[in-house]
Amino acid sequence: MSEFHFKRSNNTPKNEPFFRISAVNFPSLKGMAIQDLDMAPGERRTAHLHPNAAQMDYCLLGTGEVGIIGPNGDQHIITLEPGDAAFVPQGYVHWVENKSSENARFILIAAHEKPETIEIQSIFSLLPRDQK
Repeated sequence: MSEFHFKRSNNTPKNEPFFRISAVNFPSLKGMAIQDLDMAPGERRTAHLHPNAAQMDYCLLGTGEVGIIGPNGDQHIITLEPGDAAFVPQGYVHWVENKSSENARFILIAAHEKPETIEIQSIFSLLPRDQK
């Protein structure tokens, strides 16, 4: 094995629809991470953000929708077909959904070798409940 070659079959967890290639499992990678996302029809990758990385979503298969919410509340819904890409600025809330009746596949490229992810649903579960 070479420092210049990553072999997914040696590194992929079984039955995972989402897989990240980063400096953690491919130490030669600097300044970026690549994520491979396979989605069943109607499946959605829940809303999240990356505080340390911008991201580009590239559609390989199927039809997808990328939702983006900016810091001022501006919302963008972008339809992706094979060969289309969407850009998500660093720190923006976003999600990806398979809108086709077939499986979809996306390559997500993050502009950091160890992208951090904050799941929006997790944030809400940690907030204190209103007190009277």
